[in-house]
Amino acid sequence: MALLDDLKSGINQQADVQRKRVAQTEGTQLQGQKDALARRAAQLGGGPSGAFVKQEQIAGDKSAERVQSANEGIDAQANAQMNELRKTQQAQEYGTSERVAGQEFTSGESAMARRYATGEREASQAFGSGERQASQEFASGERQAGQQFSAEQMNT
Repeated sequence: MALLDDLKSGINQQADVQRKRVAQTEGTQLQGQKDALARRAAQLGGGPSGAFVKQEQIAGDKSAERVQSANEGIDAQANAQMNELRKTQQAQEYGTSERVAGQEFTSGESAMARRYATGEREASQAFGSGERQASQEFASGERQAGQQFSAEQMNT
């Protein structure tokens, strides 16, 4: 997040520098226009007239419009860069969430596989134990029956 905040701060700083540069350039240009109007008024003789004041006002208004237009362009550019950062951040967050979900799924699958394998092993051991016990009981029963048969054969 700190990197993203740094990038946003950089975009805002860059836009501020551009706005200052536009204001300086436009201020210089406006002053040049006012100076030209003053020289023209001096050539014509007489002091500041209503027409001269009106021309200065028009020059000031046009300058303000140019500054406004340039600032709108700068803002649009900064907003576009911010949108790109947001898209990048969203893509990173999506990738992270996908990775985490994949890891959780894999972990769950592994746990289920271990439980299944444990169940299979325990069932196999129980079956084997039951088979041995049944075999031992059968063999013991066979031996006892054989001994009993032999004992009966000797008594007869």
